[in-house]
Amino acid sequence: MEEIFRGLQQELGWTGHRRWRRARLLAHLALGLVAYGLIEGQRERLKLSFYQCRRRLIAGKLSLDLSPLLPVQVEAA
Repeated sequence: MEEIFRGLQQELGWTGHRRWRRARLLAHLALGLVAYGLIEGQRERLKLSFYQCRRRLIAGKLSLDLSPLLPVQVEAA
Protein backbone atom coordinates (compact mmCIF):
# COMPACT_ATOMS: atom_id res chain seq x y z
CA MET A 1 0.00 0.00 0.00
CA GLU A 2 2.85 2.34 0.82
CA GLU A 3 4.26 1.81 -2.68
CA ILE A 4 0.90 2.78 -4.21
CA PHE A 5 0.76 6.02 -2.21
CA ARG A 6 4.35 6.82 -3.16
CA GLY A 7 3.53 6.16 -6.83
CA LEU A 8 0.43 8.34 -6.64
CA GLN A 9 2.41 11.17 -5.09
CA GLN A 10 5.61 10.94 -7.13
CA GLU A 11 4.35 9.75 -10.51
CA LEU A 12 0.86 11.24 -10.72
CA GLY A 13 1.31 14.33 -8.56
CA TRP A 14 -1.47 13.22 -6.20
CA THR A 15 -1.90 15.42 -3.20
CA GLY A 16 -4.65 15.24 -0.67
CA HIS A 17 -5.63 18.34 1.20
CA ARG A 18 -6.16 18.45 4.94
CA ARG A 19 -9.19 20.71 4.65
CA TRP A 20 -11.03 18.44 2.23
CA ARG A 21 -14.07 16.65 3.53
CA ARG A 22 -13.68 12.91 3.92
CA ALA A 23 -16.02 12.02 1.01
CA ARG A 24 -14.11 14.27 -1.39
CA LEU A 25 -10.75 12.91 -0.28
CA LEU A 26 -11.93 9.30 -0.60
CA ALA A 27 -13.34 9.95 -4.09
CA HIS A 28 -10.07 11.61 -5.14
CA LEU A 29 -8.06 8.72 -3.72
CA ALA A 30 -10.29 6.11 -5.36
CA LEU A 31 -9.93 7.72 -8.79
CA GLY A 32 -6.19 8.02 -8.24
CA LEU A 33 -5.94 4.32 -7.43
CA VAL A 34 -7.96 3.41 -10.53
CA ALA A 35 -5.69 5.58 -12.70
CA TYR A 36 -2.59 4.09 -11.10
CA GLY A 37 -3.88 0.56 -11.66
CA LEU A 38 -4.75 1.22 -15.30
CA ILE A 39 -1.35 2.76 -16.03
CA GLU A 40 0.46 -0.01 -14.14
CA GLY A 41 -1.38 -2.73 -16.06
CA GLN A 42 -0.70 -1.10 -19.41
CA ARG A 43 2.91 -0.50 -18.45
CA GLU A 44 3.42 -4.18 -17.68
CA ARG A 45 1.82 -5.29 -20.96
CA LEU A 46 4.02 -2.89 -22.94
CA LYS A 47 7.19 -3.62 -20.91
CA LEU A 48 7.72 0.08 -20.13
CA SER A 49 8.64 1.85 -16.94
CA PHE A 50 5.81 3.68 -15.18
CA TYR A 51 7.48 6.97 -16.08
CA GLN A 52 7.79 6.03 -19.78
CA CYS A 53 4.16 4.95 -19.96
CA ARG A 54 2.97 8.10 -18.18
CA ARG A 55 5.01 10.35 -20.49
CA ARG A 56 3.63 8.67 -23.60
CA LEU A 57 0.09 9.04 -22.29
CA ILE A 58 0.62 12.74 -21.53
CA ALA A 59 2.23 13.34 -24.94
CA GLY A 60 -0.73 11.68 -26.68
CA LYS A 61 1.50 8.97 -28.16
CA LEU A 62 -0.39 6.28 -26.27
CA SER A 63 -4.06 5.90 -25.39
CA LEU A 64 -4.99 4.55 -21.99
CA ASP A 65 -6.45 1.06 -22.24
CA LEU A 66 -9.75 1.23 -20.37
CA SER A 67 -10.79 -2.33 -21.26
CA PRO A 68 -10.13 -3.61 -17.71
CA LEU A 69 -13.04 -1.41 -16.59
CA LEU A 70 -15.54 -2.86 -19.07
CA PRO A 71 -16.50 -6.01 -17.15
CA VAL A 72 -17.18 -4.00 -14.00
CA GLN A 73 -20.85 -3.44 -13.28
CA VAL A 74 -21.91 -1.18 -10.44
CA GLU A 75 -25.41 -1.39 -9.05
CA ALA A 76 -27.10 1.78 -7.91
CA ALA A 77 -27.45 2.06 -4.15
